[in-house]
Amino acid sequence: MSIEAFKSVFTHGVRPNQYRMEIFGLPEKLAYTCKATQLPGKNIGIIEVPYLNQKAKIAGDATFEDLTVTILLDNDFSVRNELESWMENIRANSDSIGDDHALYKQVGSVIQLDNQNSEIAQYDFIGLWPNSITPLDLGFENNDVLSEYSVTFSYDYWVRVK
Repeated sequence: MSIEAFKSVFTHGVRPNQYRMEIFGLPEKLAYTCKATQLPGKNIGIIEVPYLNQKAKIAGDATFEDLTVTILLDNDFSVRNELESWMENIRANSDSIGDDHALYKQVGSVIQLDNQNSEIAQYDFIGLWPNSITPLDLGFENNDVLSEYSVTFSYDYWVRVK
């Protein structure tokens, strides 16, 4: 295979820093402060069915890994405040009983962009809710860095929209 053949087949690569993150109910600022996320994966379980001293493998349940998002902290805390409120509405710090899941599950999207900022792929996460938010580390030795934190979202499933 020559380099010319490679160049004729592989015309443009997708850059991992060209994306946008949106979650219904969170400030639009998330699209600008979301430092990192990922496009989803999918795992399909295997069911082994024994037959005549052999095992046939058939598809089992699909499972989806949690979605982790790293967010830069802005001065007004707008995104973090909304995330903390969302988590408080799911399960208040003083409660031990969660609310109706229909009241807190949302839809989130990760949109892959090309070099001209056109949308080339979109994944929607259905039934999305935050299950973990990392603490904010403070310290006198942390100069010349921006504060950031990570949020882990669980969701029911994802669909490829585009």
